[in-house]
Amino acid sequence: MLSQYSLLPTRAILVTAALILTAALPTSADQPGEKKAVPDATALGKAEATVTRLFAAQLKEAKTDKGARPQVGRRVAGPG
Repeated sequence: MLSQYSLLPTRAILVTAALILTAALPTSADQPGEKKAVPDATALGKAEATVTRLFAAQLKEAKTDKGARPQVGRRVAGPG
């Protein structure tokens, strides 16, 4: 039977390896990326009209039912 102390070196090696890999791997924030420009008023208007058209029934329900508002917001905003 293995004692808890016999696994200590293995755990130490795994923790050390995990820390080294975490520090060594680049994150997406480290990489410079090209930022997208803010959409103009015309593009924003088109996007708003599309969302309103696609979710018309849900938006109408949210106007009358306060309990449905959070659900509609999550549906319109999408995952994440």
